[in-house]
Amino acid sequence: MIYLIAGNDVLVTNKRIETIIKDEIGTPDAFNVERYDCREASFDEIIESIMLLPLGIAKKAVVLDFAHYFEKSSKAKEENSEDKQLFNILQENLPEIVVIFVVRGTSIDKKIPLFQLIEEKGQVYIASNISERDWPIFIKRYFEKQGAKISKDAIDELITRIGIDSLAFVSEADKVLLYTKDITVDVIKELVTEPFEEKQYELTNALVNDEKGRALKIYRDFMVLNVQPVSLITMLANQFRLYSQIFILSEKSLGQSEIAETLKIHTYRVKLALDMQDKITLIEIFDKLEKLHDLDFKIKSGQIDGAYGLELFIINY
Repeated sequence: MIYLIAGNDVLVTNKRIETIIKDEIGTPDAFNVERYDCREASFDEIIESIMLLPLGIAKKAVVLDFAHYFEKSSKAKEENSEDKQLFNILQENLPEIVVIFVVRGTSIDKKIPLFQLIEEKGQVYIASNISERDWPIFIKRYFEKQGAKISKDAIDELITRIGIDSLAFVSEADKVLLYTKDITVDVIKELVTEPFEEKQYELTNALVNDEKGRALKIYRDFMVLNVQPVSLITMLANQFRLYSQIFILSEKSLGQSEIAETLKIHTYRVKLALDMQDKITLIEIFDKLEKLHDLDFKIKSGQIDGAYGLELFIINY
């Protein structure tokens, strides 16, 4: 049997590989599953693995990762003797061998003979990425399958920290599961590393919430990391500008999902911004943007020290 699995999402693609192996082989081990990275393995190694069955093994799977055989055709590729040899071997009936081609992406030339052979004699899976809308559902089900439960707030917090990154999610989720099966937002905050971008949001939110002590602490953390004041000013301006865009779209009666889609951001970001509407107005946002612009000009023209000027902005916010 021959399979072709293609997709950008590593988690989805790998899950499909393991499902096929389980269905075809049963419990995988070092003898009945052989894996090759086509970028590194020699063609002779790959052919030998496909053609030889170890003694005492009734059936085996050969996983060919980063399979380059399905790239867009060219005259040189069409005349490639290795591709032709692989095609000829796979045309033979090999019931004891399961060959799984893995393409890390979705750019596949469906006109090449090898692809057409798999369509005819095997199965092709084009793995779809997990959509932003389905991501919270996926996270919830993942933890449920591990016998754990996670609150909605914890899911939202986890997404803000890892984004829509399946590899990062699995790594962080497994770490959390070692700690507890009852996952709250406090657990996520304690165990999942806060990204640099999230620190930027925290600084803006601390200012809007009039938490100057917290804002100064975050600012000084940035200084320890040698983040330049002008970079922080740009970040603050971008965040206030985002608030203004969200507020304006909300006034036009757009829902959170519509705003998120329009601005190409996560709905959780929209929710956080809308929660600030009773703490800052559009007029105040534009005032802060003007002050940040003036501060940026004074720093760049040498009228004021950057670190001192930005700290003064926070204190006088």
